[in-house]
Amino acid sequence: MAQQEINTVPEKACFNFEKLNTYLGTDRQVIKEIMQVVLEELRIAVQKLEDFICSGNLDAIRAMAKRLISTATSVGLNRICTVVKKLEQQQTFDAEILEQRLAVLKAETVSVKKLITNYL
Repeated sequence: MAQQEINTVPEKACFNFEKLNTYLGTDRQVIKEIMQVVLEELRIAVQKLEDFICSGNLDAIRAMAKRLISTATSVGLNRICTVVKKLEQQQTFDAEILEQRLAVLKAETVSVKKLITNYL
């Protein structure tokens, strides 16, 4: 169900190109460099979130999610922001729920990477 939900959302729901241009300007090279850093941060964050879920570290999960909210908001990654807000708001450790949310984040990261690659 989560995968289907991701595949049916419009591009703007996933990645707000206008917000990106407002925040970063229209210099393609600058945008490319910053988005490469953002994609690398997402890759590392997903890996760390997996580790934190395996170790049962809810505080670390919430801290990483809070960091990702800031990153996602600043460059217009709307859906990623929505997903990580749910991780950040998680009050109790529930591995099943956290793994489901991580799976949605992974799928959304793949979608966003494709959109960014096509955009650049």
